[in-house]
Amino acid sequence: MATMNKIRELLISLIHLPNAPELSPQVVKEFHGVLGHWDDDLLDTAVLHYKSAETFFPTPGTLNGRVLDLQLIAMGVPTAGEAWSQVLDAIRYTSAVYCDEGLKLRQDCHELQNGNYMSAVAKYGSHVDSCDTCAAGGYGEFYAHPAVAETVRLLGGRDALFTDNPAADRKQFIDAYRERLQIEGRKFIMPPAVKDYISSQSPALLSMGKLTKRLEAK
Repeated sequence: MATMNKIRELLISLIHLPNAPELSPQVVKEFHGVLGHWDDDLLDTAVLHYKSAETFFPTPGTLNGRVLDLQLIAMGVPTAGEAWSQVLDAIRYTSAVYCDEGLKLRQDCHELQNGNYMSAVAKYGSHVDSCDTCAAGGYGEFYAHPAVAETVRLLGGRDALFTDNPAADRKQFIDAYRERLQIEGRKFIMPPAVKDYISSQSPALLSMGKLTKRLEAK
């Protein structure tokens, strides 16, 4: 976590920019309240990222947005255009893959007869569903990033998304994708004090949702 001195050091590096305020203790405290929960290296990079493209002194929220940009890049979250490309290419054929146990259970389904056959099929199906290696193969939906898959799900799936108007389909998906990232992004960069307040009012409001949990695990 960044100290007050670290925040002041970062602000001094930006003081030459237009609209820079006087770096009073109150100003440093305000920036620290928004940015103090991030690591020093991440803040250094966010400030450098900001200075590489902007010309005016930032607000605390602007720098927090740069932190989010870096986090999304590090997580490999695709742009809206890249996400739509994943949607278009999602249906494809994959070959079956099995671990040693899955292969044995599959062979048992072919070899066992009568009542034992249904039991073998049930064991095989249960194993494939829970195994990180086994995949039955065939045609299916495959998305390179969970954020894309989650947006498709929220729109009702591919059947609801695709119509006879490709331009409208693209716009609907991209608008929903950007909105979802924006909402989850705001939750992701909330200062601890804001999260604590929300938690005290209603624990349900603090839930990051499936998308954020998958992003953090990526």
